[in-house]
Amino acid sequence: MASAYPDDAAPDGPVGAGTRATPAGGGSPPARRADTPDRRLRLDDILKLMVADGLILSADADRIGRSRTQRFEHPLELIAEQKLKSLKPPHRMLLLDPLVEWLAGKLGIPYRHIDPLKVDLGAVTATMSNAYAERYRILTFDGADLQYHVALNKQTGATVWKTNRSVAWNDENIPGQMARDGDLRKAHSTPLIVTAAGKPQMLSAGAKAAYAYDPRTGRELWRVQYPDYSTAPRPLFDGNLAFFVTGLSKNEMWAVKTDGEGDVTDSKVVWKLKTHIGKYASPLLVDGLIYTAADESFVTCLEAATGKVVWTERIGGKYAASPIYADGRLYFFSQDGSTTVLKPGRALEVLATNSLANGFMASPAVDGKAFYLRTKTHLYRIEGKDGES
Repeated sequence: MASAYPDDAAPDGPVGAGTRATPAGGGSPPARRADTPDRRLRLDDILKLMVADGLILSADADRIGRSRTQRFEHPLELIAEQKLKSLKPPHRMLLLDPLVEWLAGKLGIPYRHIDPLKVDLGAVTATMSNAYAERYRILTFDGADLQYHVALNKQTGATVWKTNRSVAWNDENIPGQMARDGDLRKAHSTPLIVTAAGKPQMLSAGAKAAYAYDPRTGRELWRVQYPDYSTAPRPLFDGNLAFFVTGLSKNEMWAVKTDGEGDVTDSKVVWKLKTHIGKYASPLLVDGLIYTAADESFVTCLEAATGKVVWTERIGGKYAASPIYADGRLYFFSQDGSTTVLKPGRALEVLATNSLANGFMASPAVDGKAFYLRTKTHLYRIEGKDGES
């Protein structure tokens, strides 16, 4: 894999002096061209250069220029997504690695090629960034037979790293069908990548343990262990503490310091809450307060720093869909189809209630001012008129 462009690059990325490194083919790094000033690297500039260099047709450049999108961190990613073949021999596919190498050579800036099988991970990961990790697709597998994380190159699908869950299952002699079927090893939570003490961590809740990994390499940093399984809610992070829901059985919320190493169950757990925790819906963190919607109609507000319950109230319904915080409001979507809108704060204040038939199991999606709500039978787009929130 290769990385030559800066880690903070936006859709129009910067060109500037970088750390000198040996090019992929060996030899001395190219001298920086004196006529290349530091400035933002624009998609149009790259396309013109590719046409002039005989890599692509003008028609392809025009089409790519019209399809620009903010979905990509860097203009080279947009070009690589087109999967064009170079017009110049040996007609390589213009994926991200060859594009980066070509552009570095044209601009006379350093290019670094990293072989993941030979790299000294301990020496280089301290200089890699969170954005580097986010260039890869990190997938979670917490099934009955296999439990691991894997990072894939977005352009080629090649495995960048793979890390198995490290907890000892010790369930071979547990009686019951669930243990025999491997259900006690399952989990359903989505990881969360954060920056803790200036370094990226991927927080991930699994069966029997919650973990922090280095998303750049997959190395396990720390874990806390609990006797629970089938975790569904996503973790939270407030800049200091990580918050995990343990699973379906114990159904507790734990707050964990993120500066540990290895098994920190006995040393880094700050507080635990054991009542009215949502089993399925992910909690929300707003202005130092956590809100969790339980299956049995309770919503609980608690202090993130201490775990102290601020209020617990019944608002009706059972909750599997995760709530949403938008425009200063909390939206809760129940399995009976009701939506309850709350004002965040240290006292319960219901702002509105609405209802759709057939109920919510899936979490909502948001696009601008619009909600996409999927009930058990229909998909709805709901958006206020201009001037309304």
